[in-house]
Amino acid sequence: MTKIKTFPLGGIHPNKYKITTDSPIIFAGLPETVYIPVKQHIGAPAKILVKPGDKVKVGTLLADADGIVSADVHSSVSGEVLKVEAIEGEFGYVEDMITIKVEGDEFEPSIDRSLDIDREIPYTAEEIIAKIREAGIVGMGGAGYPTPVKTSIPEGTHPGENLYSGRQKGRHTHLKRYRMRTVFNR
Repeated sequence: MTKIKTFPLGGIHPNKYKITTDSPIIFAGLPETVYIPVKQHIGAPAKILVKPGDKVKVGTLLADADGIVSADVHSSVSGEVLKVEAIEGEFGYVEDMITIKVEGDEFEPSIDRSLDIDREIPYTAEEIIAKIREAGIVGMGGAGYPTPVKTSIPEGTHPGENLYSGRQKGRHTHLKRYRMRTVFNR
């Protein structure tokens, strides 16, 4: 029998490795309907830009960042916007949600779907941060802190070619490490 070490006030110390850490990612298919919250980050919710009946593609801007600590929200599917309403979200709080009926798998033409890795970065630090903001990139920790807010590049320096961090503690760390081993390690 394995002895489990406990905290002085109760609780346990779970093994830090996930049982699926070395398992391949399995494609689950597309759902019939998706519910996309416009506040997927700490800070102000994004301003909704779509309305029921609008057609969207993967990458369509659904909601625009509304403030410094806010992030753009893009569609992860293509289809038709069914509803824009305040409903109960994953944590039980009422929040603005965009409901999309999935139809096909179309991407915005601006999305680069190639597997090529750009080795040269011709952009300035400000242009890179602007692209991160436009993409709506947020941290994968519990707060989902908007990355452009916490990205501070000292003047006169240039960011590295890889902003992917596998050292961050929190949700999805095992997935990030798997992605780095299988995708970025070429």
